[in-house]
Amino acid sequence: MELEVTEIVPGELDVVADRRRHRVVIPAGVGIPGLDDEDLAAGIVRELLLRDEELTDVIDVSGLLRTRPQLLEAVARRAEQEG
Repeated sequence: MELEVTEIVPGELDVVADRRRHRVVIPAGVGIPGLDDEDLAAGIVRELLLRDEELTDVIDVSGLLRTRPQLLEAVARRAEQEG
C-alpha cells in the first residue's frame, strides 16, 4: 500500500492514500519508540484502511486512541514485522 506523508507542522501531517488526503494530528507525547511522526501517521492510516474503516479528512490520534487503545499496539506490531 503506497502512502505519501508530508509534515505540515510538527504534530500535523498529511497522508495521501488512494488519492485522498488526510490530515493526521499527533499530540506531543503520543508515539511508538523507534517510529517518527511520519511513520506513525502512515502506520495509523494503513491500519485503519486494512480494517476497512472509513477515514475522515482529519484524523485526531488522541481521540482515536481513546476509542481504540489497541490501535497503537497494532501499528507497532506491523512496523516491527515490516522493519
